Amino acid sequence: MFAKLLKHEFSAIAKGLLPIYLLMIAAAVITNLLLLTRYDTPSAIAAAIFGAITVAAFVITLVTTIRRFRRNLLKDEGYLMFTLPVTTKQLILSKAVAAIIWSGIGLFCGLLCGFLFILNASTFEWGMISDFFAFIFSHAQAGDWLVVAEVIVSMILNFTLFLFVIYLSISVTQLPIFKANDTVRHRIVPFGCFILFYIIYIGVTSLISKLLPFDANATITQSSDLLIPLLSGIAIELVVVTLVFFLVDYILARHLNLE
Repeated sequence: MFAKLLKHEFSAIAKGLLPIYLLMIAAAVITNLLLLTRYDTPSAIAAAIFGAITVAAFVITLVTTIRRFRRNLLKDEGYLMFTLPVTTKQLILSKAVAAIIWSGIGLFCGLLCGFLFILNASTFEWGMISDFFAFIFSHAQAGDWLVVAEVIVSMILNFTLFLFVIYLSISVTQLPIFKANDTVRHRIVPFGCFILFYIIYIGVTSLISKLLPFDANATITQSSDLLIPLLSGIAIELVVVTLVFFLVDYILARHLNLE
């Protein structure tokens, strides 16, 4: 059933994000073609349009993520979603996983657009790509690849935490203490909760880093010096992500009040 939930959520998000991602790639291609011409004004206009579309893609991705959670679980659609033979955890995870996948697709599209501009540079040569990878694979050691893997995992966990904090900030409006004033409940509480969480998170993680058995300010001489600090950071992020996830689940399971 979770697979069906994920498929449905993935398709629903695609309706809002796929067109803007394709438009961003198309704008990048057109801009690059115009940059090959001698017409400076059309090229500048196309570049400005591409920049606007890129910003719009980021904003739409964020807004779509928030709206899918709020409208699908906390509004009228929630009457249907919470009658399905699935747990609250599965509902939350389906939305989070779909949002993470589509954000990854958006990042890939952005990198692809950047690569198109690199190809258009007058100093670019295809041999530079093979030389770059040849240098990487000839000099990289096992510790270097582990550091890269840890950085990728840390980035995914950071985004997942960001996503769950958004879910938590929206979910706290379901608590009885915030029922009295709808204006405060819908506009001020989520934003205040988001800011407050990150203030506490940064403060606690800074305190924990001082208690760990390594010097965070030590000079890094090789990649292996980053293995333990990065692994410790991943462990902390994983604990916090799990905690926030269960907080969202608890609120939706115990204090849900559909509008």
